[in-house]
Amino acid sequence: MSDLEKGEGRAVASMTANHEGSEWNEAALVINVWFEAEHQQPFRARLTSTSNGTSEVVTRYAANKDAVLSSVEDWLRGLPNN
Repeated sequence: MSDLEKGEGRAVASMTANHEGSEWNEAALVINVWFEAEHQQPFRARLTSTSNGTSEVVTRYAANKDAVLSSVEDWLRGLPNN
């Protein structure tokens, strides 16, 4: 039985850059997903991210897939293009 069949799952995305002159070094995004059957909308997600090698951790919560996608898009847009 997979983790999603058990009601939970995790996705991890990371970015590292060692470009000379780049202000960014690394970034990471972890998405934890679970389902709470007792709620009308059981989908739940926690998105935890760091960026630029800082110790600051940002946590967001979502109750639907569109909110997860929006948070991922915001995180990606905050990354450098180089």
